[in-house]
Amino acid sequence: MSAPPASSRLRGMARAAAAQHAATTEHCELCGVPIAPEHRHVLELRTRELRCACRACSLLFDSGAAGGGHMRLVPDRRLRLEGFVLGDELWEQLRIP
Repeated sequence: MSAPPASSRLRGMARAAAAQHAATTEHCELCGVPIAPEHRHVLELRTRELRCACRACSLLFDSGAAGGGHMRLVPDRRLRLEGFVLGDELWEQLRIP
């Protein structure tokens, strides 16, 4: 049996690389499109779970009325509280990943 032509082998390698890339790329948890490593998040208010969001979906939830009040865009502004200590039990209750 002869070896497959080089073009067939290259095509197979390209497909395998694309599948591996797709498996390691993050996706928007609302619409499924691939997203960059730096992306926004929305909070599902009922379950208190964070969801990764693409730019389009994050813009949809930028207003308080969006999402029927079920989801809210997580602010991207961060402040450091010097000297703040939070116990392990309370930290666990916050359910923040």
